[in-house]
Amino acid sequence: MGNITFQDAQKLKRYTHKLYEHIYAHYKEMEELNEMTDESLMLDIDIIEKKHETELDEIKEKFTEKLAEKENELIEKQNDLEKAESEIARLKKLLENAGISS
Repeated sequence: MGNITFQDAQKLKRYTHKLYEHIYAHYKEMEELNEMTDESLMLDIDIIEKKHETELDEIKEKFTEKLAEKENELIEKQNDLEKAESEIARLKKLLENAGISS
């Protein structure tokens, strides 16, 4: 025994809500209480889940920004490499024309 899983907490929340609806379904005068109780059924797991979703969104945003930065760096490096390869080809051609072989 110990802590329950996230899925168990979600099931427990649904079952609690269903039980509540079943118990009070026949009482019209309880409608106001129903609305108040629906709000009070927000469990700690809901608060934690919302916090985790927010944190996950922030992490995704930071990761996306970092990925874009790295992609830009890679493009710059590829451009530098192409320039260097072009310069090497030009110098080889120059050496060939001067009669020096590599």
